[in-house]
Amino acid sequence: DLASAHHTSLDSLFNGTDFNGASLASLGAATSTLRDNGIDEVELNVGNNDAAHTVHLSDDNAHALLDAGLSFVEGNHVTVDAHSTHLNNSLKDLEKLHVDAV
Repeated sequence: DLASAHHTSLDSLFNGTDFNGASLASLGAATSTLRDNGIDEVELNVGNNDAAHTVHLSDDNAHALLDAGLSFVEGNHVTVDAHSTHLNNSLKDLEKLHVDAV
């Protein structure tokens, strides 16, 4: 349960091609099926509704979540940590993910 865990970094939940024990490919297939049936958005709730509890995510892992068709609940505070001047995601893509800061 991401909301009750109050992680400060979501990167620890990634393990190769898995996120929190679930295959990213399977999550992508599931979100695609949902989209085909009229559910436009699947959101992750990390349970931090104030800026004092911002969670961090690497640019690569943000890209993996976007590819799987996932985003964060808009009220969550999520920061993507960029470790170079080149991002794998456009700012528009990060906006879709509901990222608050880079």
